[in-house]
Amino acid sequence: LADAHTVLGLIGLPFAAMYAITGTFLALLVVILGPSVIVLFDGDYQNALDLSAGFEMPAHEPSGDEAEMLSFAEYAASLPASWEGVATPTVMRVHGWGDANAIVEVFADNTPSATSLTARPHAVLKATTGEVLASNNAAVGNALGGTSAAIVNLHYARMGPGTPFAKVLYFWLALATAAVILTGNVLWVLVRRPKDPRATPKLHRVLARLTVGIGCGLVASIPVLFLTTAILPKTASLPTWENVAFFGTWAVLIAAALAWRTPVAAARWQLALAGVLSLLVPVANGAVTGAWPWVSAASGWSYVLTVDLGFLLMALALLWTAVRLRPAAETPPLSDDGAATEAPAARVRDQHVGAALHPTT
Repeated sequence: LADAHTVLGLIGLPFAAMYAITGTFLALLVVILGPSVIVLFDGDYQNALDLSAGFEMPAHEPSGDEAEMLSFAEYAASLPASWEGVATPTVMRVHGWGDANAIVEVFADNTPSATSLTARPHAVLKATTGEVLASNNAAVGNALGGTSAAIVNLHYARMGPGTPFAKVLYFWLALATAAVILTGNVLWVLVRRPKDPRATPKLHRVLARLTVGIGCGLVASIPVLFLTTAILPKTASLPTWENVAFFGTWAVLIAAALAWRTPVAAARWQLALAGVLSLLVPVANGAVTGAWPWVSAASGWSYVLTVDLGFLLMALALLWTAVRLRPAAETPPLSDDGAATEAPAARVRDQHVGAALHPTT
């Protein structure tokens, strides 16, 4: 465990540093740009955003009148002719879904060069008709837009033709970073564990349970997010409910881990719950949209098929882990003088991860 912690830490350190820096920039963007907007743009924040985008953002005040939206495939077919062959749509963001004045922001990857990080093709369409209201030059960016685009592209692994490989690499590096944090917590508890687990300080008990709740609870919250997206109606309030479902589930499972009898028991049940929820994601997707895995395979919907198969594999791995995870050996009973009696050797072979997370309540 210690060797894995060290190796994964060395491998994931550059990625973690890059992700932390770019994430901090995005999170504090308003604070960072605030002084510049006040000095250079007379406090007009929208003017700064327009300069970064390369065009003036069209007005899109809600009208209050309902209207039918086009499909995302129709939005992709309506993009500027200048984008053809040089830009691939990656993100579509609808403002005011269902409203007659709704607009669609389309962001794309620049395809001529896999090494270019500064290009950020950006267009705005009318959501009811697909009409192009504004767009920038897909192949050329300005200094401000190029700088912010480079940070965004690094953070979200948008790198033109190299995007699929980058996303896979980011996925494994992110797992390595998470493993470093979790194994670090386990080792911290393990090396400070007294000979009699009943003497474990309260701080260690809380840390062990928090490690389970945050780690296993996050794994269970991810399929809940996907299930919420698949089941609930696609209305303007959907993003709010997605956040409530994801963070609410996570908070509940953290609280449950803190209240559970032992951390190992909490980990087993939360991993099993995560496995069952993961199994439900392809089922919900197929039931709601008709995109069952075999339909996705026949239709060439590779992204949908990848997500469904990924959840199936994750479900099997989580359920197998939950079954294989065994509680540590029982704590030897205390003798009349307060000393722990000697237990058989088979009962004290608890040098596995579960032992680090098993301070008896």
